[in-house]
Amino acid sequence: MAKFTPRTTITSVIILFLALILVSLPSGCTPALLKVGTLPVIDSLPLSLAQHKPIFTENNLTVETVYFDSPTDLRAALLDGKVDAIITDLPGALVLNDRQEGVKIVRIALGTYSSRPMFAIMTAPHALAAVRGLENARIAISREAGDKYVADRLLRAAGVSTWTEIEVSNAQTGLEMLRGGEVTAALLSEPFISIALGFGAQVALDDRNLLLGQTVVVFHQDMVNAKPAIIRRFLRAYEQAVRELNVRPYLYRSLVMELVRAPYEVSASLPMPLFPFPSEVPTESDVESASAWLLEKKIVLQPVPYKRAVNAGFLWDPYQFRPAACCGW
Repeated sequence: MAKFTPRTTITSVIILFLALILVSLPSGCTPALLKVGTLPVIDSLPLSLAQHKPIFTENNLTVETVYFDSPTDLRAALLDGKVDAIITDLPGALVLNDRQEGVKIVRIALGTYSSRPMFAIMTAPHALAAVRGLENARIAISREAGDKYVADRLLRAAGVSTWTEIEVSNAQTGLEMLRGGEVTAALLSEPFISIALGFGAQVALDDRNLLLGQTVVVFHQDMVNAKPAIIRRFLRAYEQAVRELNVRPYLYRSLVMELVRAPYEVSASLPMPLFPFPSEVPTESDVESASAWLLEKKIVLQPVPYKRAVNAGFLWDPYQFRPAACCGW
């Protein structure tokens, strides 16, 4: 027969007490399920890391990342309720709020900074790489509103007044046309910039000074209205993943190689970006500039007001930030 001592009795009582607490917890303490849509691009690296460590689990979240092949399909999935949130470019997010309040931008995912452009207009090998070589040039530009916006702003800021826009389905097609000599130049982003540099293409313009490139985290308005606590929990985990990536990027090269669809030699040496930390949202001037361009091109019917598009209320106070325990620092 087992022999009970005061110590084993106390231990049994503690275990029973903890079990009763767990049973009595409200259903809201079960992991919340979120579906987040994105393209297979380096901008969504924090999502990959938060699942890999796993930071989402530590924050009582179950996050399913759904990958799409085109920004159009990505945004359609958000409007159709197939995903709760997406990572997309700023002009594309504004288009979702054209006629009514449909989504909210809650954080910048990745932006251009002085040492790393998000977009570049690249010329073919042996072509004139100077800005004057773009006057009257045939330039391959994706049909996506965000790419057209960046290309237009880059060219006009550089004083280029006339060019022939060759609309392509995506940046990869533009890259192939550039390599094949079918166009003089193409607007590219990573990893296509690195691929183009590999076969001798040259950078004529990039957005490091204009800071045009910007992707954002966007939640459906229904989530904003009904489940704000879950959005805040998601952004806390996202913030922890961003901080880890910025502090120790060298540890996560394998995640980049899994995520980015590029040749091994490109993904293995792709420049690691510095993600915004602490978190921030687009400025009013960012939104006004993109909204005005969309209106000028008749892509939206009316200006998209800043407060309709952006909600800064979910951002974490940097003084309240705590690293994820699973990251070990």
